[in-house]
Amino acid sequence: LFGSTSPGSNPENGLYCIRNSSKSGKVLVVWDDSEMKVRNYRIFEKEAKFFLEAEIKFTCLASMVEFYYKHALPTHDRLHLRVPYGCKNPL
Repeated sequence: LFGSTSPGSNPENGLYCIRNSSKSGKVLVVWDDSEMKVRNYRIFEKEAKFFLEAEIKFTCLASMVEFYYKHALPTHDRLHLRVPYGCKNPL
């Protein structure tokens, strides 16, 4: 998915996108530079709340993304969202 963003080099750590799942719902896809691989996080939705893990729920996807800019993603203590896929100059 991210290979075409930087020909000849690896994508930037924390590069991410949200895509539709092949099963149901959505998936947060994040490049993990420390492991040199893509990580996929299923985005759960229940009772109009979004979450990656049951303890922390959000009213919208934008709030969830903002949270994971500042906090590490579940089970990966140093991986944060950094750059949205396809965005040249993030805010």
